[in-house]
Amino acid sequence: MPPLQRGALPPVVGFIDMDCFYVAVERARDPRLLGKPCAVVQYPTGQRGRPDLRPEDDRWRTGGPMGGIIAVSYEARARGVTRQMSGAEAKKVCPEVILVQVPTAFGKADLQIYKDAGDAVVDLLASRCDATEKRSVDEVAIDITGAAEHLLASRAAAELGAAASAATHLADSALSVDAAKVTRSSARQGHDKQQSRDTSELADGWEEVLRRAASDPVAWRLIAGAVVVKELRQQVESTLGFTCSGGVATNKVLAKLGCGLHKPNQQTLLLPHAAPVLLKDLPLDRLPGLGGDFGQAVKSRHFADFAACWVVGLGSGSLVGRNHRYERFLESVETC
Repeated sequence: MPPLQRGALPPVVGFIDMDCFYVAVERARDPRLLGKPCAVVQYPTGQRGRPDLRPEDDRWRTGGPMGGIIAVSYEARARGVTRQMSGAEAKKVCPEVILVQVPTAFGKADLQIYKDAGDAVVDLLASRCDATEKRSVDEVAIDITGAAEHLLASRAAAELGAAASAATHLADSALSVDAAKVTRSSARQGHDKQQSRDTSELADGWEEVLRRAASDPVAWRLIAGAVVVKELRQQVESTLGFTCSGGVATNKVLAKLGCGLHKPNQQTLLLPHAAPVLLKDLPLDRLPGLGGDFGQAVKSRHFADFAACWVVGLGSGSLVGRNHRYERFLESVETC
């Protein structure tokens, strides 16, 4: 293993995305939902005067007005239910789907039980991270540089390599490159590439990565970071009962991108040399701020500059702070 020089190397950043989090929270509260196709539906608008539904009330909906779906279990996704549907539409596609309405308070949706569960995840992660940044109720960026360096100092290289390779996809593997071609909308709604994988399917490319890492301290830190994320994900599940997916890279944009490649309950390592391979056919709407017409404008007029920005190390600097290089790039496109 090459010697470490603290401060001279890029950071190690993780990204955690909870799996079907609203559904997971409801399942933790009501085990009858485990293993069954289910979805969480929003409070129906235009229903003033209806009594509030507290978290402890029976919130299963079998008929009547229902809001749009905000979370779908993987069992329901496999039967054709998507987040674009209303509750009634989901029932037509999958009659056996169980629809759980969010709680309400003072005539409005009350999402506190989900926020509290998300805060519990952040608190657990913070016990081992240098910094955490809650990106949404079910997403967290984490600075794991210190934890990765601790593993490098306390565990043998062979042990770390074996632990990482047994639990982690590589971002430039054939599976990952294929998954990266899916649009953001399809990724959010769920698609046929989002499925649990046997650990034997993760081996693609790891032998070469470990060989190259013998002389690459950046790669070794990231490999150690993959072990940290694996252990944190296991801790979240064993302590709180929630599964989550993870990504590891040198900045939070890439870590988030890697995290979204393989779900549920999986993780992906994006090493610096893998970025050009992964980004080659990546739909731009998979990246923050580059959706819709704006993303198309970037692709048609500035894609070469954009790709170069990534290859030279987009996001160097603060780990979970603002990505100034990325922001300046977006601003330069907007003013053209």
